Amino acid sequence: AGAGAFAKGRGAAADLPPLLPRIRLAERVIAVAENLRAFGKIGEDAAARFLEKGGYTIVGRNVYVGNREADILCLSPDERYFCFVEVKSRRVAVGDPVTRPADAVDARKRTHMIALARAYMAAHPEAFARRYPRLDVVEVYLADTDGEPCVQTVRHYPDAVHAERNYRKHRND
Repeated sequence: AGAGAFAKGRGAAADLPPLLPRIRLAERVIAVAENLRAFGKIGEDAAARFLEKGGYTIVGRNVYVGNREADILCLSPDERYFCFVEVKSRRVAVGDPVTRPADAVDARKRTHMIALARAYMAAHPEAFARRYPRLDVVEVYLADTDGEPCVQTVRHYPDAVHAERNYRKHRND
């Protein structure tokens, strides 16, 4: 079959789905992922500003230990605690039911946070010579203002995750 076979819809190329819709779908998926990353960054930036205004000292952001990531590492205002902070953000709209962002920190995420904290502590024992580890959650509510996310509310839950309670909870999930 020559070039004319493909032009008339015959041959192997006719059996393939059109390429253009697949490319457009991939572009939309990439755009959604980029929007989610940008959305998450807005929430993490708001959480870091909130903690700093509360007297916390940011030690690191988006810190990886192995394949696990801590959104924010910080020292408490009295420097007694080295905090591993998980940030959860949600969009809110008038009339929509609101699910608390902190509810997304389920047993699996708590187990992840505990493993990350333990690995970080093993790798950096000097940071815990005179400090206690603490696992916090910060939730950020974002509203749309002219199509742009705008921080509406930030809530900090110190000491939100405990290793002992998480083990029992995870076993019952």
